[in-house]
Amino acid sequence: MKLKNVLKLFMSVFVLSVLFSSCCKQEKVVILDEGNKYKNTSFTTNSGANMFNTVKATKIELSEREKQALEKLKSKGKLYIAIRKKIAVYEPQSNGRIAGFHYNLIKYIAKKMGVKLKIKLVSFSDYFKKDGKIPKNVKTDDSIVYNPDLINKVDLYVDVITILPWRSRLLNFIRVTPVKQIVVTRKGEKIQNNDELKGKKIAMQMASSYATRVQKIEKELGAKFNFIEVKETGDMPVAVANKKADVTVQDSDMALMMAKKLKNLTLCYPITDTQYVGWAVKKNNQAMRSLIEKYINNARNTGKLDELFKGQYGMTLIEYLRLIKA
Repeated sequence: MKLKNVLKLFMSVFVLSVLFSSCCKQEKVVILDEGNKYKNTSFTTNSGANMFNTVKATKIELSEREKQALEKLKSKGKLYIAIRKKIAVYEPQSNGRIAGFHYNLIKYIAKKMGVKLKIKLVSFSDYFKKDGKIPKNVKTDDSIVYNPDLINKVDLYVDVITILPWRSRLLNFIRVTPVKQIVVTRKGEKIQNNDELKGKKIAMQMASSYATRVQKIEKELGAKFNFIEVKETGDMPVAVANKKADVTVQDSDMALMMAKKLKNLTLCYPITDTQYVGWAVKKNNQAMRSLIEKYINNARNTGKLDELFKGQYGMTLIEYLRLIKA
């Protein structure tokens, strides 16, 4: 056989092998981190790894313990969750549908798991109650550790719960989105610094992380703030919009939503570094925590989380990260 014919045969075999390989190989697509958009952000998982992969995940790899946790859910056929009626969390609509980024994310995850959601509507304080009340010194006394009553009745809390050290003594948290607490006032009444909080009526849910931070500022300034107590954190911006209070504090994602909804609110300045809001499971239930986290990571990697986020907040997740400089 002439050398020319040998070369032709070799090239033909090579081309066919390449085509066959590309047909059979698992799909790998850069979909979220093109150009290292997420480089230098603090958007990480509990383990410290960046939440965004550059490869489209087509399969969720589970450990044996995670498989057992999933099989336990499937045997029940239901995923029991506690959730609040709150903007971006769980929002019943007049047409019977339920809106809310967090609800739609857990709905997507439950469907992917092959189980149905069983929902228990609660108030924010219910997440931390023991024997019907929140222990007085739980925020400051590190020796106070217990399983909240509610977490014994459900598999998962789905909400915008800021992850704080005292809460992490009680629950096992799953990071969902980064936030910064930010001061909110009415348009035309914007303030520039903490000194200007003096003399203002501050709308506050006193069991919230917002209250903890603002009370710390109060102590640092040696001031006595005028708190207007409200039942739920969602009532705080409403009180400002309705002129029952002058100012409040919210997580940056919620502040964006409420400013968009109530029209007469404006965002002033952050009073915290980057924190995380998340969901929670029972403290000793590591398998459930890692199972839910892997399904959330899959939603990130496939673009579903970004789709749901934009549907709720009107911007992509990377645009939001840039906005709060996370």
